[in-house]
Amino acid sequence: GVEIHANLIVGMLNGDFKSVPPNANAVEALIMVVTGLMLVFAIPYRRPLVNVLGVTLIIAAVVGSNLWLWTRHNDAIPLAATLTMLVVLFGWNMLAGFMREERKIRRVSAMFGEYVPPQRVAQMVESGERYSMAGESRELTVLFCDVREFTALSENLTPQDLSAMMNAYLTPMTSVIHTYHGTVDKYIGDSIMAFWGAPVPNENHARDGVDAALTMQEKIPALTREFRDRGWPELVIGIGINSGTMNVGDMGSEFRKAYTVLGDAVNLASRLEGLTKEYGVPLIIGEDTRRAIPEMTCRELDRVRVKGRVHAVTIYEPLGRTLAAELAGELGEWDAALAKYREGKFTEAEIAFAALAGAHPAKKLYALYRARCAAFRNEPPAPDWDGATTFVAK
Repeated sequence: GVEIHANLIVGMLNGDFKSVPPNANAVEALIMVVTGLMLVFAIPYRRPLVNVLGVTLIIAAVVGSNLWLWTRHNDAIPLAATLTMLVVLFGWNMLAGFMREERKIRRVSAMFGEYVPPQRVAQMVESGERYSMAGESRELTVLFCDVREFTALSENLTPQDLSAMMNAYLTPMTSVIHTYHGTVDKYIGDSIMAFWGAPVPNENHARDGVDAALTMQEKIPALTREFRDRGWPELVIGIGINSGTMNVGDMGSEFRKAYTVLGDAVNLASRLEGLTKEYGVPLIIGEDTRRAIPEMTCRELDRVRVKGRVHAVTIYEPLGRTLAAELAGELGEWDAALAKYREGKFTEAEIAFAALAGAHPAKKLYALYRARCAAFRNEPPAPDWDGATTFVAK
């Protein structure tokens, strides 16, 4: 008790006797209400670091105010209840924030986990943007990939071997699509449908789609060697790509839905995949995709009217960003021969295509045009011919 008496005497002598003012409870209540409202409404929905900094500043302000009242006005305002409340609310905010993030991750993963890779889902969550599967119109790029003569290839395989072969094929192809930020729409037997630009917007959707297609083609030789070692048939794939305005969203029936794309641009991509067999090339892209990748060297293949479309479109074969000197020379000869064909100089064009076919007998494209020139020499096209080829079948 001696120290208590000594402190009382010193306070009386110095005139700085500390006391609890009559309105102490009201001041404490006001501080608790103001700081509590801040922690309930202003801070909880911020990022964890902002939450921590905010609570730290509030606690510092409360302690500083209490210390100022103690030293300047000799008022002893209770502090423990306020600090306890702040610590409890901070813990609750952190727990609630963790639960909100967990729900957000589960929601985005449930919506898009089947279509995009986990890394892409994590990026969507990290961005803080809201993603929806509601239908909308967007500028996208779509890809169709198909295995040539798959029915004939699968006839000699057991169900177990066929399943293992498809898994061995689809896994690396899907991995490539994911690497280039694509969304896998669906597997249709041996076919793959994918698109770029949704659900995450991508300004380079055409470039990523074409790069993915070229990489998928590069994977085939290694797969062929693996399949040969396992006694499976070799695979040859054809890919069609097109860009344009499409409807994307969760579509289907009340029994089953899928996040997919629909529209004329999608149908054209499917038709272009089928034309790879006609022209003997592994990859065909539409003119809108070609315009989006000016840095890519492409071979103009033809102008075509596919089934279901009235207007002709120009189709191209991407060759890569760099070309060997030999291929560059071949491409120059091709462009000159194609120009003669478009001008209706079928005899000169046939000679040029014959030279290309002789130098590159494995290229179906040159033999195709050589046969067309011979047919047009015997039966010239109509006077209003615009150089386009019309296809009546898919």
